[in-house]
Amino acid sequence: YDAGAMRLKVNGLGTTNSNFAVNAAGDTMFVVGMRSKTTAANTEVGVGALETGFTESWLWVLDLNDTLAIPMPTVHPESSGAGGPAMPSINLNRDYTMLPNLIGVTPSAALAQPTGIAIVESAGVIEKVVITAFSSDAVAILTPSSTSASGWSIQKINLTVLDPSYSMVGPRQVILDDAGDTAYVIGSLDNSIRVVDISSSTAVLGNTTPLLSDDTPLAVRQGREFLYGAQHSGNQAVSCSSCHIDGHTDALAWSLN
Repeated sequence: YDAGAMRLKVNGLGTTNSNFAVNAAGDTMFVVGMRSKTTAANTEVGVGALETGFTESWLWVLDLNDTLAIPMPTVHPESSGAGGPAMPSINLNRDYTMLPNLIGVTPSAALAQPTGIAIVESAGVIEKVVITAFSSDAVAILTPSSTSASGWSIQKINLTVLDPSYSMVGPRQVILDDAGDTAYVIGSLDNSIRVVDISSSTAVLGNTTPLLSDDTPLAVRQGREFLYGAQHSGNQAVSCSSCHIDGHTDALAWSLN
């Protein structure tokens, strides 16, 4: 804690944190990102066998404790089973119905590389958390649930390209309207905006609006899926860009025998 600069360092989050949102009261923060498992396996076979991916996709929930004289943020632990504390942090690709075992979700339920987040709240109560899963071409609606083993119920909405010259949508960020009924999702790889109706218990994908002309070469448009697409991994929970963020690097070293 740096009293002069009012600066805090919070441990226990990811190796790559993508985005965050804070509730209206300013006492709870939601962070999406990835946690690299560089020390979990030391062989290529071992890395491939990691149940929730060699980089895990997470939603972390932080209690900011801003009523204290010296703020001491704490990270909510992940769920240990249904009926636990409200709004736990969650490994988005873990099947919590298999607790205490660490088992991955089915590939069709995977959410890879969360990059965008927005929250819906009413009268100080968090009703929904909306996340973009960049490498899964999907949007996820998470609703707090005391009956779910993970502490959340999750609806996954898959996005598809409308223009065949693109190989991926690449949902990068999400913003909500003032009422919290509509989510607008930025498709960064197919140059689009998608509208998702989240007003009811079941979200519905609405219109897709292409943005202005895109002079990205065709070979780049069609080749992006091989860098960014999690559909090319066995569990569909990781992609090359899980480590090579936006084609760069997360600067983390693997020691493989």
